[in-house]
Amino acid sequence: MVDTDLSGRTSADSATIPGQSSPDATSTQPNTTTPDVFDGVVDDRVGACCLVTTCRQLTPLDCHLQRGVFMGVDRVCVIAACLIFLDELDSDNDGLSDREELLRDLDPNDPLDGPDIDGDGIPNGDDLDVDGDGMPNAYDIDIDGDGLRNKFDPDMDADGLLNFSDTDMDGDGRKNIIDNDDDSDGKDDDDDDDKKKCEEEDTGCDDDDDDPLCGVAALFASDMDGDGVSDCNDNDPDGDGMTDDDQDGVPDRDEIADGTDPEDADTDDDGLDDGEERELGTDPTDSDTDDDGVDDGDEVDDGTNPSDPDTDDDGLDDGMERDLGSDPLDTDSDGDGVDDGDEIELGSDPGDPDSDDDGLSDGEERDLGSDPNDSDSDDDGVDDATEVSDGSDPLDDDSDDDGLSDGEEKTLGTDPNDDDSDGDGILDGDDDTP
Repeated sequence: MVDTDLSGRTSADSATIPGQSSPDATSTQPNTTTPDVFDGVVDDRVGACCLVTTCRQLTPLDCHLQRGVFMGVDRVCVIAACLIFLDELDSDNDGLSDREELLRDLDPNDPLDGPDIDGDGIPNGDDLDVDGDGMPNAYDIDIDGDGLRNKFDPDMDADGLLNFSDTDMDGDGRKNIIDNDDDSDGKDDDDDDDKKKCEEEDTGCDDDDDDPLCGVAALFASDMDGDGVSDCNDNDPDGDGMTDDDQDGVPDRDEIADGTDPEDADTDDDGLDDGEERELGTDPTDSDTDDDGVDDGDEVDDGTNPSDPDTDDDGLDDGMERDLGSDPLDTDSDGDGVDDGDEIELGSDPGDPDSDDDGLSDGEERDLGSDPNDSDSDDDGVDDATEVSDGSDPLDDDSDDDGLSDGEEKTLGTDPNDDDSDGDGILDGDDDTP
């Protein structure tokens, strides 16, 4: 293979290919505008190189490095012809003409170096959050933010490649072949049918139904505006000229498919718009998605997770913590060293570090084995904290086993940790003058 046609590329029969000069060509302006593609062959000869708004005489390599379109060796620059040609040419078939791509400093030969919807400098084809809404493509039901749910969008990640030809059609960085949910609809690909836009409805019509209007009636039962398009496939189901009647960010047809009310921005009246619930992943038809006793909207206000009944994983549902006054975002609301859930099992107060007010925190009592709900666990007349301070046993009413309870010894002034406080050889309990 040699560069016989002076075009900057090699070809076996280049002399017969339109748009290329013959080896002994003397004409400087060929009669066609078919471009030559640089194939890595270095050629010092110059020709017309169409750039953004200009045309320059460059070598094939220099033209390639400047991301221009090389028109052929010995071609003369004609700016008007270049502009027309670049406007009509879409080398990478990404929906943007070569001229548009050059104007945007994109590569006209790279389909992934294309649109950048959120303007973050990352082309849609490489952006894991194409529309910049904070929801990763893998979990976003409308990846490119164009108002079309992914299952209705022919190019869901807006990278210029139609889904059927896109190896990563949801733009989550995982190739379709290894992506269990390549359309980001939240369902395993083995369990859903991506070609079905609407669930089949029971028309109530048998195959041998004698009523010829039965099927028609069934159609109009799910076709509010009677335009022959079922509501969940109709951009404007009620025919009022608005595609999102309640302005909740969810198109009417999607609301019908989801079972939400296209006339009510907050179908379940939980304080969150249906669109917000979509983004959060909560159920727009259930005011308390996680069934913890707190409405989804209140959970968002509180900072708890409306999809997790126990946000802080302390063993208590967020609703129960609300009722108790403990903090659903803190596993140990009162800072006593005992998780709120464990306190409930112990019968202590998760909102009070010292439930029995004996001077020992509930956590200390748990470690000692004393009762966090009884200031005098052994009922000897001395509170648990004092016993710990004195060195006596808060779980034994007679720490030194001398016949006198620790409380009695405290009253007498004897040592509850010494069975013979005066050292006379007689146990304090038997001694008239201990």
